[in-house]
Amino acid sequence: MSNTGTTIQTWTRFYTNNAVEDISTGSGLQLLNEVYHGMFNPEYTLYFGGAKFRVGRNWPEAYQTNDLGVNTTAGTAAYTWLASPIYREEPIVELETSAGSGYYEPIPPGRDEDEWVRLQNASNSRPERYRRALSGSTMQLQFAPTPDTTSLDIRLRGQVEITKFTATTVADGTTQTLFFNEEPDQALAYFVSAHLKAKRGQTARAVELVQLGLGLLPASDPMPAHDTNQITAHYL
Repeated sequence: MSNTGTTIQTWTRFYTNNAVEDISTGSGLQLLNEVYHGMFNPEYTLYFGGAKFRVGRNWPEAYQTNDLGVNTTAGTAAYTWLASPIYREEPIVELETSAGSGYYEPIPPGRDEDEWVRLQNASNSRPERYRRALSGSTMQLQFAPTPDTTSLDIRLRGQVEITKFTATTVADGTTQTLFFNEEPDQALAYFVSAHLKAKRGQTARAVELVQLGLGLLPASDPMPAHDTNQITAHYL
């Protein structure tokens, strides 16, 4: 089970041996969010004592499937993109195989402009490609060819951007991290504490704390990154 921001702060105070350590405001809150976000980026690395420690992972917790909120309309190519959540990388766009079927297949992104124009000028049919484009200030999901079928569900699947903690959510005792279990939360507190110790010139202790945190993380990514051009399976 995941833990609250309040618990992360309590652990940080223990690991730093500072009963008044505050990660709910100012630079402490900024540090908490930096490390928390970083742990969901597989390239995120900490540097202490001349050593580097890769602490980021592709956590499955950050992978979500969300309906676009509208279905296809025959003869309509463009649909408003989701305002929330924000995807950290290009998501997989999936389109229902038939109205109400509950079965989906991925629609790959467009390869280049020549292909897009060719498909865009084709007769209405099941879309073969998609792209994101601005229409004024509105981000759109555009299909090519234009759909010839109404009421097909559209959904997005991918890694979403993590919601940042605020002073309120650190202190409320109810807002939890996105992690499924406790070990990554403890690691988060270790890594935040390591930063705080390093800033105070206690580099050796910072390295110890990072190593303790790494011991709570999986050695490799729990979920491999996806490639929107390679996935061809159908999903329920």
